[in-house]
Amino acid sequence: MQFLSFRYKFLIFAGLVVFAVLGRLLPHLWNMTPVFAVLFFLTYFLGFRYSFFAGFIIMAVSDYFIGFYELKVMLSVYVAFIISSLVAFFARQNRSYHKLLFLSILGSLIFYFITNSAVWLFTPYYSPGISGLAQSLIAGLPFLKNSILGNAFYSMFLFALYDLYFYLSSKSIFLVRQGVRP
Repeated sequence: MQFLSFRYKFLIFAGLVVFAVLGRLLPHLWNMTPVFAVLFFLTYFLGFRYSFFAGFIIMAVSDYFIGFYELKVMLSVYVAFIISSLVAFFARQNRSYHKLLFLSILGSLIFYFITNSAVWLFTPYYSPGISGLAQSLIAGLPFLKNSILGNAFYSMFLFALYDLYFYLSSKSIFLVRQGVRP
């Protein structure tokens, strides 16, 4: 998307941010939201700078409506989304849907370990020590399942939508060049 003007990049950015915020606000299964996929997509196509700002905007706006929680845990969730979206850099060469699926699962695992470790570290819910960390990780497994499913679905959806758009636009350009109006 390097050939797009700032205006189009901003429209894509804003549209995806609204999509992710609504995905968090509308009813959904726990951790099955488009937030990771949007940040993954933005990192892949527009760069980390867009993803970084989008992550904080998405989370802050949606948390404003959902409700804020323990500050250290909340910040770890924000940072975990941003760090996990960095896996998009590994997809830049030889992009395939298999690689995108693998990286979305990897992003889910990174998010899971960061956030569950933060809950163990910053809240009184679990005992200090390795047994408390293990309890926190075990308690987070149902959320991990939903996170993997949601991240895989939304990531594939966004990249497929992108590919479909460019496939259809290339067909349209071909028809115009042939003198046929679509």
